[in-house]
Amino acid sequence: MVFKDLKFMPHPLTPHSAERAVVEFANGYGASVVRVRDGEDWRCYELVVLAHRHICGTTPITSDPLGDQSEEQITALLARIEALPPAPKD
Repeated sequence: MVFKDLKFMPHPLTPHSAERAVVEFANGYGASVVRVRDGEDWRCYELVVLAHRHICGTTPITSDPLGDQSEEQITALLARIEALPPAPKD
């Protein structure tokens, strides 16, 4: 999965100024990636790690949202999330 493969949709809380893409991987982890509009351009990519569709703060990648990420950084983070061992089930 690379950044350009993300399918962004209007963010449910701020549909006019932000979009969100959610991805899930076979290991049970995933990511929510948000981008914010600045005039005509998109900026401020933020990534949150998910486990079984819920925010997860217990991975070696991060315990908090990662803001101000570039497209390349998002791609690298997605690869790291996809490579994690299976997410524990609740």
